[in-house]
Amino acid sequence: MSTAIEYGIYGITEFPLLWMPDRKSIAVFGKKATLFDNADGDLLLAASIEFNDVELAFASEFGGRYVRGYAFDYPCTAETKAKGWCGYATRGVGFALSRETAEAVREASYAAFKKDIESRYADE
Repeated sequence: MSTAIEYGIYGITEFPLLWMPDRKSIAVFGKKATLFDNADGDLLLAASIEFNDVELAFASEFGGRYVRGYAFDYPCTAETKAKGWCGYATRGVGFALSRETAEAVREASYAAFKKDIESRYADE
């Protein structure tokens, strides 16, 4: 499981993604299904580069699709009403179908991160 830094993501970057329709469909990946663990947001998205051609073919048989989207740094779980994204705060990376959504979620994630840091050091 790669992090935003390992993907070379700084800010918002156009990125090839794999969209899966539901939790049941990701079982096709076996151990790689953990790439979808602890997802925030309303979609199940992962970097398509994590999968080989055979896995991508299986994914399509289970409703998965290769999509062009956006990857962004995601330091903290975001509270947002945005649709069309998912984020993995444990890995510091998020994915979205549109740039506008990526911008909104990234901004919310950084706001939550800032609030968390400020609350940790408020008593010092």
